Order: sequence, then structure tokens, then C-alpha cells
Amino acid sequence: HTLELAEVMARAGDFEVPEVPKANFGPRAETLWLRLPVQASIADRWIVEVDYPPLNRIEAWVVVDGQIIRHVLMGSDIPAAQRPSRSRAHIFAVDLRPGPVHDIYLRVDSATTVVTPIRLHREAGFVTYESLRMVLLGLVFGATSLLLVTTFINGISLRDPAYFFYALMLVGITMFFVAFSGLGHQFLWSTQEGYLEKVSPLGALLALTAASFFVISALNMRERNPLLARCLQFTAFCALASIIAAALGLLNYRQSSLAATILGPIQIALALSESIRQARRGSRMAVYMVIGWGAYAIGSLSLALLLRGKIPVDFLTQNLFQFSSLVEMLAWMRVLAIRIEVIRQDAERIGAEKQALHALAHTDPLTGLLNRRGLVQAIESTLT
Repeated sequence: HTLELAEVMARAGDFEVPEVPKANFGPRAETLWLRLPVQASIADRWIVEVDYPPLNRIEAWVVVDGQIIRHVLMGSDIPAAQRPSRSRAHIFAVDLRPGPVHDIYLRVDSATTVVTPIRLHREAGFVTYESLRMVLLGLVFGATSLLLVTTFINGISLRDPAYFFYALMLVGITMFFVAFSGLGHQFLWSTQEGYLEKVSPLGALLALTAASFFVISALNMRERNPLLARCLQFTAFCALASIIAAALGLLNYRQSSLAATILGPIQIALALSESIRQARRGSRMAVYMVIGWGAYAIGSLSLALLLRGKIPVDFLTQNLFQFSSLVEMLAWMRVLAIRIEVIRQDAERIGAEKQALHALAHTDPLTGLLNRRGLVQAIESTLT
């Protein structure tokens, strides 16, 4: 039985302060009702914000003296035309007047985690706050896009598979970032349903697949640690199989997210252990790999704890995964730069060896003068 607003209002005295980490109710399939009593000191227009874009459906009522003065539908499943505002977070405006208590009732439904960081802003304050958030998100998105273009161009020029794996990883991270941050349903699509609902877990699985092959290639693991390379390949193939199953409709959003949650820590443990081992042996690329995987591990752990309802919700915990992913991408870009340097040094060494062999074949080792082969070649060169 799904409660209706009248039933909830009749039981308003039953609401209690939840004993959970701040604004984090963790995974739950049932509907969650919230009641926020608000009393204004002056008449003003306020913005009510629920700052967790993945929430599927939020129905909100503002009640004063038993009368509904505002009713809105929000959420990633609600078409843009039906939402009060096409914004990154779920927001609606309400005019508060001094004196009576304004009861804000929220009915929240989510396919996975129920996270409800609720804030009230004056209109001007909200514009300033959200503008800062958009600038930060834009910097992350812009840096990722720049790295993607640069990597793709270098990959074509050098024909090095490590660059293409890195570019594919950037695509996966960008998919997750756009869906999880709310930029997708603000700018790209009207509702986040069907295949679009799975964009964030599919992005995570794609990044996981590409990252496994990237670290194998960058650290030359097939030669240096073939057993661990095969283990990483297995996690990559499992992630790829999960992507295909989700695309075919065999896995839903919750199951796709679970696959990414299980495979992610396994990949981090395998890749980080090999990176540390090679870093101890003096590999510069491995040092930056350790930095990248370390940052990624911190961000992934924070996101996993957030989605499991274990830590409070604030600006840091909501955005730590995105910013740690940026640190990881920059560290791995340094890995690719070192790889270019190694390729150049190898080319110079091969060129020097070819010159030495050519000199050895065409000169007398005792006198250093041209031998018969060298003399013939010199005469032919002069005559032509």
C-alpha cells in the first residue's frame, strides 16, 4: 500500500529525525517520505533543492494550515516538460510568508540509493551557488574532453594501443560523469529511462575494461608479470560481458551497478600491486601509475561508501570520485608522456646501433679507413 498525502498528513506526528548518516538512507527499494517544517521570518521566494540527480522520482507538496499551496514532480524519470525547472539538481521555487509553518512533504523513489541532501536558498544565493558548481563541473568536463582529443590524436600518430585504451577509458569516465552529475538530464536528454538509466554504470564498466588493458600495455605486464596480466584481462572481459548483457536488457540498473562495484576493487588491487612492485624497481611510469590508481582507489571507496549509505552527504563526498578521477587521468597522461620519451629514446638507440653496425661493416677495424665494401659503396655513390 502506497501512502497518499492525506494519510501522511494525518500521521505528521509520527515523523522522526532519521538515525542515518547525514542525508544518506542507503539502498532501499521502498518509497521514502520526508517532512520539513519551515517557518519564515520575512516574506521571500526560496528555492528548495534536492541535490542528488540520480533520484528517479520526487513528488513534493508545500502545505500551510492544511492547504496545498505548491505541488511539483521532479526526478530523472520525469520528462523535462513536466519538471518545474530543467536543472542539474532537483529544484522548485516556493513563496514563504512569515508566521505560519510551511510543511514541505517529499515522496522519494529511487532505483538504488536514496540520498537526499536538501537545501533552501534565496533565489540570488542559489544562482551564485549553482554557478560555482557548474564552473567546477565544467572544468572537469573540459579537462577530460581536452585529454580525450589529445590522446586520440597522439594514438593515431604513434599507432600505440595504450593511447586508444586510455581514450576509451576517458569516454567511460565521461559517460559516468555526465549521468551522475545531472548534466545529462539537464542538457542532453529529457528523461533518464531505459538505456539512458544505465549510462552511469555502463560508463564505469567501460572505463574499467579500458583501464585494465591500458595498465597491461603501459607496464608491459604480459612480459613482466603474465599471471597478473591474465587476471586483469579476466576482469576486463567480465566487465565487457556485463556491458553486453546490460545493452541486451539482461541486466538492469541495479545489477549493472553491482557488477561495477564488484569488479572495480578487484581491478584496483591487481593494478595497484603491480604498479607498486615496478615503482620499487625504479620505473618512472609505475610511479605515476601508483599516483593515478591511489587517487582512483580513494574516489572509488568514497563513492562505494556513499552509495551503501555509510557516510554523510556533503560537497566533498558527492564530488570526490569525479575529482579523484581527474587526478588519475592527469597522472596517466604523464605515463603516456614518459612512454613517448621512452619510444624516442629507443628510436635514437636503434638509430645509433644501425650507424655503428654500418660503420663496422664498411670500415677496417684496425685503421678506421674504408674497407672494400665501403670503398665500392663510396664509388657507386659518387658515380650516381
